Amino acid sequence: MFVKRYLSLVLSGIFLNVLSSSIALAADDCVTCHTEVTPGIVSQHEISKHATSEKATCSSCHGSSHKTNEDYKEAKMPTPETCAVCHSEQVEQLQAGKHQLAWIAMQTQAAYHGLPNAIGKEGYRGCSGCHKIGVKGLKLEGTMLDTKVVGDGGAEIAKYRYGNAQCDACHTRHSFKKAEAQDPRACANCHMGFDHPQWEMYMSSKHGLIWDMDGNKNDGRAPTCQSCHMAEGNHTVVTPWGFLGLRVPSDHNVRALIDVAPALTDPLTKLANTLESLGFTGNYIDLDDDPTWVFDRAIILQAAGVLDAALQPTQRFVDIVVLGQAARGTKDFNSIRTSMKKACNKCHAKDFVDGHFKASDEIIKASDHEFAKAIQAVQGLYKDGILQKPDSWEYGPDLLQFYDAETSLEQELYLIMLEYRQRAFQGAFHDSKDYMHWYGWAPLKTSVNNILEEVARKRAEASLQLLKNVIVVNMANGVGTWGGDSSLTFQPSVNGLNVNGVLTATDGPVGPLVGKAAKIVAIAAVNNGTQDGLYILNSAGELAAWDGQFGTISSFADVTLAASQSVDLLKGQMTIGGAPVSGTINLYLGVIVGDKLMYFPRTIDLNI
Repeated sequence: MFVKRYLSLVLSGIFLNVLSSSIALAADDCVTCHTEVTPGIVSQHEISKHATSEKATCSSCHGSSHKTNEDYKEAKMPTPETCAVCHSEQVEQLQAGKHQLAWIAMQTQAAYHGLPNAIGKEGYRGCSGCHKIGVKGLKLEGTMLDTKVVGDGGAEIAKYRYGNAQCDACHTRHSFKKAEAQDPRACANCHMGFDHPQWEMYMSSKHGLIWDMDGNKNDGRAPTCQSCHMAEGNHTVVTPWGFLGLRVPSDHNVRALIDVAPALTDPLTKLANTLESLGFTGNYIDLDDDPTWVFDRAIILQAAGVLDAALQPTQRFVDIVVLGQAARGTKDFNSIRTSMKKACNKCHAKDFVDGHFKASDEIIKASDHEFAKAIQAVQGLYKDGILQKPDSWEYGPDLLQFYDAETSLEQELYLIMLEYRQRAFQGAFHDSKDYMHWYGWAPLKTSVNNILEEVARKRAEASLQLLKNVIVVNMANGVGTWGGDSSLTFQPSVNGLNVNGVLTATDGPVGPLVGKAAKIVAIAAVNNGTQDGLYILNSAGELAAWDGQFGTISSFADVTLAASQSVDLLKGQMTIGGAPVSGTINLYLGVIVGDKLMYFPRTIDLNI
């Protein structure tokens, strides 16, 4: 994809610190001093292969400017380019992989920017402690599909004296043992804990148990992390599903949605065309996307702010997915998956490997479906005004605002995203049954059920409150009352010129009326001189006067209350008796059920 071309151009110009040491300090000069000052470093260096190499002297890595106790800051700190002088192939692979993007990927997360510096930046505590394996100095420039990854000319890397070496995340200083980096425990420092307990999953799997029982030997009997994720020593270190277990639907997957959701033809066509232009085409091997799964992932991506309400890519889509490679398209997914299967086939039969991968895919699919149900339920509360989006949030709910979720519902969504769903899908692929089920799928299901229960409770509370403001008119005699019959509930939410959330599921605010024949009417209270009064707006855009019983009024629409409905209040030119309305009109949405007219007096003022 085009992002790799950008990165290759950027990385060739980011670092100017390729060391050439024509005036190298003699190694003995360094050792004499550092035996006293930092004896541990000296002893580690002496057992490394570097100690016997003419190319890897102290000054090869640290330069020759530092000569005394006072000028220690003149010693240069290594970067991957330092290592590339001797290990060019490995560094090239690193720079083409996901580890290289770890730092910028961290910065694309909204929650990161709200962390105290002590956790997020200074001293490499928290996220930055592991994400420092990514290169600093990359930034995003431009907007939407014109966004590019560019270098900052060394500005960011200059702020950090330590933590820029990258290679030492696995080959620790100063022994830099290859065997150490090949040990699964080298990965455990980062790949463990809350949102990605791969180390715990590996050690509780048969692979990890055999490796441990055999005395932690990399003798090939049991695969290590590196066997699968760094086959043949490849330092690219990528996986088909990526960290979050999300992949970008192919353009044909999105177009298939049109058949089951024809009302979304325009936005789906636009999204499919965008995906096609970005190269997200073709079929996924093993388990291609069906419409239900695509829609479930669209809901998840909406809640992450990656797709907007109209299902179109946002700036986050470009920053996180396209440039940060948090989700893959068919080309990368299929290639990496085939490579990983090849590694598994060294010990396992082809049919067994295929079955394992497909079964794990199904776990992701099932988890996505449950997660999407919970997200939609919470989204409905936002749409109906029961939950308020914080002023600082662009999206509601926002899955990427990890720490600032203000309600238990939003906190549960956060736990599903980063804990339960992660463990379900990662546990499946790592063959850790307990992690997949009891740490992943089971709490995910519990959390979804808790969310649905809490959503129902909030709706019930809100409908009781709003019922006090519902006007119920007995159409037989024209008498209206506030509050009406306590068995009737009515909860519209006006957003612009649309009224949403009026007709909901059976457990929603108009549950007792669902399934009954009804008429939706637009009621207008007109302040128009001699034409003041209460009117109903019909489908022709005419304001028909109240006649005491609405007996001669044609409804705006004849419907049966269903799961959801939106009504556009403005249809044509509004007139009274053929004359255009010139005054201010307060519009309300009304529902006629049986002999009762109900309306909620929330106004939209129109100056016509």
